[in-house]
Amino acid sequence: MSLESSPIILRELGSGTREYADDLLRSERIQPVEILEASSHSLIKQLAIRGLGIAFLSTSMVKEELRQGKLVPIDPFVVYRPFYFVHSGQSGEGSVVDNLIKLVKGLS
Repeated sequence: MSLESSPIILRELGSGTREYADDLLRSERIQPVEILEASSHSLIKQLAIRGLGIAFLSTSMVKEELRQGKLVPIDPFVVYRPFYFVHSGQSGEGSVVDNLIKLVKGLS
């Protein structure tokens, strides 16, 4: 099964995940034979488990299925997507938001 010869299961147009996947496919010059659209990550995962195509999903969504061997990653197409933490900017020293920011900065 390869990205070039299999249907690809993606979120609907307008989704941030879809935009990221489209950018990746374009940058790798991959022309899918077919794109199946689904409105939820859970549905995408179930379609992939049933063998209907290759899915673009986060590791956290498929952790158990990877462990059980129901799904397998396709190397070298394991990608890392940037995420942003945002807040109102009105938190004070020692607040939950301030503590979360310190924790996240400590992980990077």
